[in-house]
Amino acid sequence: MRVVSFDLSLTSTGWACSDASMEWGVFNPPPKMRDVERIDWIAGQCAEWARLAGLVVMEDFAFAASNSFAREIAGLTYLFRHWLWKHEKPYVLVAPQSLKKFIVGRGSTPKNPIPKSCIVKEILKRFGHDTFDDNSADAIGLAYIGRALVGEWEPTTDAQREVVAMLAKKYPGVRDV
Repeated sequence: MRVVSFDLSLTSTGWACSDASMEWGVFNPPPKMRDVERIDWIAGQCAEWARLAGLVVMEDFAFAASNSFAREIAGLTYLFRHWLWKHEKPYVLVAPQSLKKFIVGRGSTPKNPIPKSCIVKEILKRFGHDTFDDNSADAIGLAYIGRALVGEWEPTTDAQREVVAMLAKKYPGVRDV
């Protein structure tokens, strides 16, 4: 099954596509785009990749985020989720802490944060994918979560098994897509 995943961002959306192999990269909107035009462009890029997907996996909101772009990211997220709903594409939302736990083995805390470079390093170490960007690294991790949820990849650590079990309980029909 083709699993497509996204780490949505206003400047560098990470994406990954897993079927027979794993592809990944980032969508960087043209620098002159602002506001709704940029959001529309990013959602359109995601829709093109999601069109042939059997399952889409996305990072959910970082509810603690308080940056000035949080509303625009929410708008992008809901615009793309609306597209998925309209096209009857099943999707799974993964909390940022769950994604970190899946990739690194633990969640991030204020006293013990996980740097973005650690995510990139762990994607190479645990999954064998050498990426240059933390957004695409997140998307690769999300793709492995999706593959595990549909039964096409077996988690290798207890932390991965815990995240997949929690998501399987939250999205009970996903194994049957």
